[in-house]
Amino acid sequence: MPNYRPPVYTPPSPSTVIAPPVTSNSTPPATILPESPATAPKILPGNSDKFYQIAFKVQLALSLYGYYTGTVDGVIGPQTIAALSKFQSEWNLTVTGTITPEVLDAMGIVAE
Repeated sequence: MPNYRPPVYTPPSPSTVIAPPVTSNSTPPATILPESPATAPKILPGNSDKFYQIAFKVQLALSLYGYYTGTVDGVIGPQTIAALSKFQSEWNLTVTGTITPEVLDAMGIVAE
């Protein structure tokens, strides 16, 4: 059996490594930047008038589709969450029990 010698790693010389210099003005790669405000989903506080209006429309739609039998009052409670979850499940949407853009799209509700 011949004498075996394992290979020896030799790092490349600094002159062969090509990388742009990093300065304080450098922009990080897009993969680590947060989403721009234009593409990030908007989350409305649960006590805003806009949220109340959207929640009211969603409850009304859930009621018309037969998923919700509670009071249509714009307040998201346990009955609304259960109705949303069932609607999302039966419509092959991501089940969150919350009002999502998918839910609004499926119901034809425009969040203004």
